[in-house]
Amino acid sequence: MRSILTIGFLLASLADYAQITILDEQFNKDDGTWWTGARENYTVRIKGGKYLLETFYDAKGVMLHLTPYANPEADFSIQADFVQKSGSTNNSFGILWGGDSDKQHVFGISSNGYYYIGSPVKDKNLNEWITQTVNPVGQLNQLRIEQKNGKLSLYLNNTEILKRDALPWYGKRMGIVNYTNMVLEVDNFIFKNDVKINLAPGSEIPQ
Repeated sequence: MRSILTIGFLLASLADYAQITILDEQFNKDDGTWWTGARENYTVRIKGGKYLLETFYDAKGVMLHLTPYANPEADFSIQADFVQKSGSTNNSFGILWGGDSDKQHVFGISSNGYYYIGSPVKDKNLNEWITQTVNPVGQLNQLRIEQKNGKLSLYLNNTEILKRDALPWYGKRMGIVNYTNMVLEVDNFIFKNDVKINLAPGSEIPQ
């Protein structure tokens, strides 16, 4: 893990708030932060600066998560880079967030050209496959989730594909999902969150 509560303060809507980088994972080494190992259905390694997931059975994948500091009521962003190296293209991989032991939200894509927002919330554009241009097997796809002023925006390769009201957090778990048999590389998992900074009169947020 490269940084937790790192520098990189960004001025937010009020002078005493700043969005800081809580987690910036570049997978340069296996320091125990992310789970690695093997089970019947999958193996997980850190190799060559990537988090490498290999799952073996169709429609039977894995969820891997952390529980960093987070303020779900504040603005946040989560992003990660994915490259599907091989395997089935008809099920999704992506980012989970706002989870507890039973429920979470998932922003996933499939390499055959769809995205999917899985959620306990029942609403339009949730829990359904929606056609979308996705880079094919062997090419990078970047997913990003941003919440700002009560609105949630989802981005694929820097293009906003959905904007809606924010979704509730059930817990603070966030991480990676892979729902089918494939070899998947993950890199640059970054979580930023607005944090209130108590400033003395006349002070400024550091840049």
